[in-house]
Amino acid sequence: MLKVLVVDDHAVVREGVKFIVGRMPGFSVSSEASTGQEAIEKVRSTPCDVVVLDIGLPDQDGFEVLKNIRSERPNLPVLLFSMRPENQCGLRALRAGASGYLTKDRLTDNLVEAIRRVASGRRFLSPELRDAVVCGLGTSRDPHELLSTREYQVMCLLASGQSVGKIAVKLSLSANTISTYRVRLLQKLQLTNNAELIRFALRQSKSGRSGENLGRSFFKRCVYAAFSAVRAFQKELHRPDALSDSRTSGEKSHASFQEPASDQRIEAGYA
Repeated sequence: MLKVLVVDDHAVVREGVKFIVGRMPGFSVSSEASTGQEAIEKVRSTPCDVVVLDIGLPDQDGFEVLKNIRSERPNLPVLLFSMRPENQCGLRALRAGASGYLTKDRLTDNLVEAIRRVASGRRFLSPELRDAVVCGLGTSRDPHELLSTREYQVMCLLASGQSVGKIAVKLSLSANTISTYRVRLLQKLQLTNNAELIRFALRQSKSGRSGENLGRSFFKRCVYAAFSAVRAFQKELHRPDALSDSRTSGEKSHASFQEPASDQRIEAGYA
């Protein structure tokens, strides 16, 4: 019986993977983890033959977890998966040492085949990933393909609105190191500041060359954060112990404030 370790921060996803693996003869989910640190501990302490690893974990990037797993058990097959399309993360996953890459919307159709292939020592490449590999052999490359895995990781975090200090804490690196990565990636993308980086992410999203998660979702996250801050401020003004003039001002602001439609949120201020 081959044992599978499932790593994802969403319980519903872990349960879905467990259900699919449970129907595979000769396979069982021996353990699960919801964070990168927990995944490393499971690899060290619990026997497993295959790791199904999400890229978007709350404490560590999946590529960082993959690197740590490789240092602990170099021959352990790791299947990376996420919502990001193959042309955005698939090639990076293979270059980082993953045995395969799968998008979450293909779990039901391809997870069984993917686990079987990586467990047998082979690589799993979906048709889309095979196309991305073939295209990657040409001379034309998307701009973000010029970035290293760490530079790409820092780019994503910067584009999502996080500061250098917060990124440093998240990645357990110094602020100076993150600043160095920032300078390098801006030079490679021929950009000068974070505002241009965010616009670059949106252009990549609109062109469809790098997938939705590279651009549009970053903008939604940033704009949603701004609206959340406004709503939080309004709630503070409406507190019972707030000053009467603040309450009146807050009520007027609340009456005049209208959250724009989804498309307007994305386009506003970033044309």
